[in-house]
Amino acid sequence: MAGIFLSYAREDADTAKRIAAALESAGHSVWWDREIHAGERFSAEIDKALKSAELVVVLWSRGSIDSPWVQDEAAVGRDTGRLVPVLIEPVEPPLGFRQYHAVDLSSRRGRGRFQPIVEAIGARSGARRDSAPTPAPTRRFPRHAWMAAAALAIFAMLAVGAWRFWPRATSATAIVQVAPAPGVDQQSRDLAQAIALDLG
Repeated sequence: MAGIFLSYAREDADTAKRIAAALESAGHSVWWDREIHAGERFSAEIDKALKSAELVVVLWSRGSIDSPWVQDEAAVGRDTGRLVPVLIEPVEPPLGFRQYHAVDLSSRRGRGRFQPIVEAIGARSGARRDSAPTPAPTRRFPRHAWMAAAALAIFAMLAVGAWRFWPRATSATAIVQVAPAPGVDQQSRDLAQAIALDLG
C-alpha cells in the first residue's frame, strides 16, 4: 500500500480529514500536517514527510489554488512524478498543473464520494510497484559443487607437493666392457685396454 502525503488548504481541513480516513480504510498510510507533534519544526517536518511519501495527493479548491504552501508541495509531487491532483471544488488548478488529469470529486456527494480517489491511489501505487526493477536472483553455487571443487584443489596441492619433494631417481651409470676378441695378438689386447681406460 502507498505512503501518501496529503496537501490541502487550512479551510479544507474537514474534507482532508475525511479523505485521509477513506484512504487509511483502504490500507494506505496518510501523512497530513495534523500529525505534527508539539515542538517540532513545522517546515522541516513537512519537508521530511514530503520527501519520503510515495504519492503526493493535492486537494485543489478555491482556497488551495492561492496557497503558496500547497503550490510548493504540489510542485514537489509534479517534479518527482508522484503528483495525484484532486478537485474537491469546481476550480481550475494554478498554471503549471492544468495539464495533469485530476480526480474530480467536486460534484460527488454521499457515501461513495471518495471512492474515485481510493481507486486512483490503488492504481498509481500498483503501477509504481510494477515498474520498479526486480533484482536479479542470486545464483548460489550448489553445496556438492563446492565440495567437489575443494576436493579437486586438495588433490592438486598434494600432486604438486609430491612432484616437488619426491626423491629424484639418479640416472643409471652405463657399463661398457671393452675386451679383445679371443685369439688376437698382443697389439689388439693393448688397444682394447687403452680404449677401456679412455672410456673409464
